[in-house]
Amino acid sequence: MAELNAELVEHKLNSQQREIESLKTELRDFKKEVEDDLEESNKKITKLATSQGRIEIMFSNLSEKMEEIGLSVNRVAEAAGKDQGWRALITDIVKVILLILGFFATGKFFF
Repeated sequence: MAELNAELVEHKLNSQQREIESLKTELRDFKKEVEDDLEESNKKITKLATSQGRIEIMFSNLSEKMEEIGLSVNRVAEAAGKDQGWRALITDIVKVILLILGFFATGKFFF
């Protein structure tokens, strides 16, 4: 009877050891997946931070250009106030249009 109990205990021990090895393998696989996910997340965070910096620079440049356009329009409006007649008004409107097209053509207005 003692031999039977010893064999039963040995069988249970072997079964538990196999289960422990299986769990260790699963744990290693899970750690690898977590590390891969963490690395991918870090890459995405870096990319987003870089993109955010670029967007901030673009908005800064856009606001500067809009201020320049506003000042140019004000100068043209002042000049139009000095001149009289339809011909001077049309000339000033054409100047404003050319100025705006100049901003677009130089590419400084776009991102």
